[in-house]
Amino acid sequence: MNGSTATWGRRELSLLMLGLGAVAIVVMYFDTWSDMYRLWRRDTTFSHALLVVPVSAYLAWQRRDALRGLPIEGSVIGGLFMLAAAATWVLGSVLRVAAVEHVAVVVMLQALFWAVLGTRMVQQLMLPIGFLIFLAPVGKAIVPVLMHATADLSVLFCQLTGIPVVREGMLLHIPAGSFEVAKACSGVKFFIAACAISVIVAATFYKSWMRRLAYVAFFLAVAVLMNGFRAYILILIGHLTDMRWDHDGWHVGLGYVIFSITILALIWLGDRFSDRTAADPVVTTPVAAGNVVHAIPVAAWVTAGLAIFAGPIAAQAVVIAPPEAEVQALVTVPGEVDSWRIDVDMPAWKPHYSGALAEGTMRYVSAQREQVVDVYLGAYQIGGRGEGEMISYRNRIQHDANERLFESRESSIALPSGKTLAFVETPIRGKENRLVWYWFEIGSRTTLGDFHGKLLEAQALLQGEHLERVVVLTSTDRSYDAARENLESFVIAQAEYFEVLAR
Repeated sequence: MNGSTATWGRRELSLLMLGLGAVAIVVMYFDTWSDMYRLWRRDTTFSHALLVVPVSAYLAWQRRDALRGLPIEGSVIGGLFMLAAAATWVLGSVLRVAAVEHVAVVVMLQALFWAVLGTRMVQQLMLPIGFLIFLAPVGKAIVPVLMHATADLSVLFCQLTGIPVVREGMLLHIPAGSFEVAKACSGVKFFIAACAISVIVAATFYKSWMRRLAYVAFFLAVAVLMNGFRAYILILIGHLTDMRWDHDGWHVGLGYVIFSITILALIWLGDRFSDRTAADPVVTTPVAAGNVVHAIPVAAWVTAGLAIFAGPIAAQAVVIAPPEAEVQALVTVPGEVDSWRIDVDMPAWKPHYSGALAEGTMRYVSAQREQVVDVYLGAYQIGGRGEGEMISYRNRIQHDANERLFESRESSIALPSGKTLAFVETPIRGKENRLVWYWFEIGSRTTLGDFHGKLLEAQALLQGEHLERVVVLTSTDRSYDAARENLESFVIAQAEYFEVLAR
């Protein structure tokens, strides 16, 4: 009896360590978890995450018979995975890449189960533990891809049914009127929810990993196809009613109806072609009562604890506040030249950026006062906290209520010295048309892309550089050619200022 009591005490201690470890991950990385919770509550794209833990717990409960005879062994390998997740979180934290932070803390939580429970336990709990990855509110990066897919499919369905259609970017023109594929039309909510549902269905109905992967791929392909079909239905109704029918009131409801029918049909198909039978046994390895728990896995617990506490400490040590003089130097706007004068009477246009350490804005008019160019400079700290992140989903060139996808492209112009100034060119269309040129300066380097910019931020931190800025030039004009001519004229006139940025 004493041996049995000691054995149960060790098992109980291991489960207690699992609970304490989970609490410690939430406490030590509270800002990341609270940011995730905010997204779960406010963004319906990720509202399914509120059900992930109950679903995972239910899936684990279904495996209770398979777990009874397995030992709680602990695993140093699991602890090492926690250390890797912590290092990844530090990188995401100092670079302010929220998606990396979110995924890292979830993976750390998953690896905690491995570190405390051991490999054999985790093999039986692979589905419920793996399903926790859907706690991470990530996936919106695929919105542009889904928008293009929705537009392509809508055009295809129109062509197949004889509806004349002309596509102009995200605008679809039919004889009766025009439709715009906005970000809300991308179907990203449907797609992410389909990812979670398809994983559960595949694991429930299929034993073969190849069948599971094929089913998930098929599920997601149908989800994209049906979202394109939903958009086509709205176009078809507009075509048949000569745009007299207002679909704004219930097009969201139509999406939920199509989503529900599609999900039910795909679950039925999964069950129809299942390779499982009711007689499939749950295979476990019998373990003698005296061996239910091996020696206390101290090494695994120490590794896990080190991973939990080291991340936040390392993140605080990396970021160094930059001198104020260097910050102000980054937002010094160009001066006047003969052909361009500063206009102090009108405020300059600003992009939808926030969180800068300092900002500089100025409006310039040509000598004939026929051309106008606005300049915006924003200085940021590499690895800044809070909203002080230059390259982020919060910061965008234009805040658009309709969530349009503005088409951007890389471009450049030659300066008088022969050097080339490269930039991203984005035409904005709305109440006021605007042509925008912008680029990022990170440490001593210049970049045009968000992903490349994040890599440069990591490199700059390693080299001890702590400041970056975004440079935006804008020109208000209804003619693209005229707007580009304005900006070219301004940059060439201010060649001395922009020379240091060119290559």
